Amino acid sequence: MGWHLSRHAVTVRGLSAPFSFILVSMGLAYTAWYCVDSAVHARIDQLVTRHDPATWYRRLRWRAMLAWLHFLEPIARDWGRLRGGLTPWRSALRAPHPAAAVSPWWQRMQPLRRAGRWSYSGTMNLEKYALLQRLSGQLRARNCAVGWNSDWQDWDLRVWRGALGEIKLRLAVEHHGGPRRVAKVAVATRQTTPFYWVQAALAVAALGTGALGLWAIPAVLAALLALLWIGLTAEANRLEATVRSVADEVAAELDPQAGDAGPPREDPAT
Repeated sequence: MGWHLSRHAVTVRGLSAPFSFILVSMGLAYTAWYCVDSAVHARIDQLVTRHDPATWYRRLRWRAMLAWLHFLEPIARDWGRLRGGLTPWRSALRAPHPAAAVSPWWQRMQPLRRAGRWSYSGTMNLEKYALLQRLSGQLRARNCAVGWNSDWQDWDLRVWRGALGEIKLRLAVEHHGGPRRVAKVAVATRQTTPFYWVQAALAVAALGTGALGLWAIPAVLAALLALLWIGLTAEANRLEATVRSVADEVAAELDPQAGDAGPPREDPAT
């Protein structure tokens, strides 16, 4: 879907800078090649056996339909997501009260990449799997998408809501003798990959049009870049606050004696 939207954006850009139509033509050529190549290499053996005779005209129609479906697939998929409520501008924070800050203040001014850590001290009720399971359920109840690490990555949960950002969470529980436990949490927040490209495209377009002396267009692009930066930063802050608020609630539910042990001195083990 991002590819289609980017191509339309460059088309609109071409109304004031005709050289942009070169990029549009290249994008259309690549799209057509991708759809046709996918259709040509598709296996249609089952269709051939069911339709007798499988004439060249029928084969051509089947492969043309496959090419058309490859073109429509991202549009139909994202349209269904939008109708189902998956929009990039939804707020992630639905906590009854503000949560403690997660990342340092200077990181909360940018959406690119940030890290935060905190820990809970308590009893043996702070068990890793129970914490992760309850944390996952509470986040889903707040309309966040949660993914578990089922492979070799160095995180335990991946949390996102909408398309503006995501958090990867790691959790380690240390045994400090007897019933004493310390649960250490580390989160890494970043924006999703398509928005890196969008920001880079806006910056390059602003610099390029500015070099040509078209000052009105760079001003508009710079304003769009600033608004996107603010929106991405605000969503990252809300997502961090949601995860911290839910983690505080889960720790208190599992162990009423759990308390905030402050930031850990080192990252939790994977």
